[in-house]
Amino acid sequence: MGLKEIARLTGYSVSTVSRVLNGRCKCASTKTEQEIWAAAQELHYSRNDHAANLRTGKSSRSKAVYRIGIVMARGSESLEDEFYFQIEKSAKAAILRAGHQLGKTFMLDAVLQNIGCLADISGLILLGKCEVQNLKLLRSACEYLVCTGLNPYHMDIDQVYCNSERIAEAAVQYFASRGHERIGYVGECDGDVRYRGYQKGLENAGLKTVPSFVFEVSQTMEGGRAAAREYMTHENPPTAIFCVNDVSAIGLIEILKQAKPDIPIPAVMGVGDISYATDFQPSLTTAQIPLAEMGSISAHILLARMNRQLLLPIKVELPHKIVYRQSS
Repeated sequence: MGLKEIARLTGYSVSTVSRVLNGRCKCASTKTEQEIWAAAQELHYSRNDHAANLRTGKSSRSKAVYRIGIVMARGSESLEDEFYFQIEKSAKAAILRAGHQLGKTFMLDAVLQNIGCLADISGLILLGKCEVQNLKLLRSACEYLVCTGLNPYHMDIDQVYCNSERIAEAAVQYFASRGHERIGYVGECDGDVRYRGYQKGLENAGLKTVPSFVFEVSQTMEGGRAAAREYMTHENPPTAIFCVNDVSAIGLIEILKQAKPDIPIPAVMGVGDISYATDFQPSLTTAQIPLAEMGSISAHILLARMNRQLLLPIKVELPHKIVYRQSS
């Protein structure tokens, strides 16, 4: 299946489809990109390298073509999160540039219920946090697997990550340096290294973890909103809050602004630096993550592993950068 079939299925022009799949489309909306990538996966699209080589005059050599799938560990909620979309988009573009096929994007829960759905998949890229026993099950079903996200795994498996424990620790350190002593946390706690980093940051600052300052909610916009509602019932609430991602931070601020428009909101920091973080008011202080690099490097490592170019497990830790804006 080629570009014309994808264009026919989606209703977009061949040139728009080409720009999106080659990672050169700066003007397309996220909706446009999502629809084109979904169609490319449905049709198991791969680039016609033979035709491209004829145009450029390069010699064409036959090679194995792999079908690469994506697994979303967090489920369907990740499909609406720009953080995951940017990683996924970059990984798929790298797969196509290397001349391989796009497999489906699977939800982890669906895979665990029917592991046979991976039968035609040559390799997998896992996005997000996954319990170790589920990770082992995935690996038993598909030999070639690379993990990417914010939670490193302490096991021999290829992974590309940005260590969010260090991000959380740096966030708390920043808040403490600005004189905040009541520092809150919004997100999941069990098994999430960001919560461990939050606790470590408090300890380093000579502060204790206060259970009522920890708002254990889902890492979604609605989770942030739920944390805001709980925050407003607090008699002596935190003056600064670290949120595990941008969407929960935006949900938190949104509700606090609506409920108490004339009262200053606490200082807030998120993680991800999604595009809305800049446009949102107040603009969001956040940890900038190299999302495109996480996706493309994951794809390159997976393909190198499948081509027997790697002997040892690869662990790539990418840096983060705190971008200070109005919310803090």
